[in-house]
Amino acid sequence: MEQNTPEWLAWRRTGIGASDTPKILGLSTHGDMLDVFIEKVYGVENEDTYILNKGHEIEEQVRANYQITGDGDFPKACRQKKVVPTKNQRIIESIDDKEWLLASADGWNEEKRIGLEIKYTGEENMNPETEVPMLFRVQCWQQIDVFDANGWILLMSNDGVNIRKEPIELDKREYNKIKTKLRKFQERVEKYRATRVSDQSNI
Repeated sequence: MEQNTPEWLAWRRTGIGASDTPKILGLSTHGDMLDVFIEKVYGVENEDTYILNKGHEIEEQVRANYQITGDGDFPKACRQKKVVPTKNQRIIESIDDKEWLLASADGWNEEKRIGLEIKYTGEENMNPETEVPMLFRVQCWQQIDVFDANGWILLMSNDGVNIRKEPIELDKREYNKIKTKLRKFQERVEKYRATRVSDQSNI
């Protein structure tokens, strides 16, 4: 599936993508939980077009520069998976039978099972001594989970030439807490979708 196509956008609406998660958790300045909810239920997107466009501008350049280092080919890829309920969670057929946890990779090496996330970012995040923003971390955690990856590399750049490379490790304890929140969010989305379909069928 080719990213940034109508097919891909429709696929994204079937579940929670890795880039949705920071918004749901209130970590993003480019959208919030309500924006994601409206997109999933009504199909209306509210993306920050400037950041999105800048990201697309530098993405190919950053990926090409990274591949030149000899780490192999990293084509784009998409995956999805089911989330198995914990012992303390009741089974919800409307979501537990579906692969609703989604992730798109800016680069994926199947042989090494290593993925790439490329971010256009400000000058403040280019300093290797600064902490990687949490909104970037949680997105990569979900990508690691969905792709069942051996590792994930975050590549941050403000111009496509200068690149900060940060390996991201999955914090399983924190990520499991996040997945519980995502499952509750997806349950609400499915409930409103069902209500909306019922209302339309009665018109």
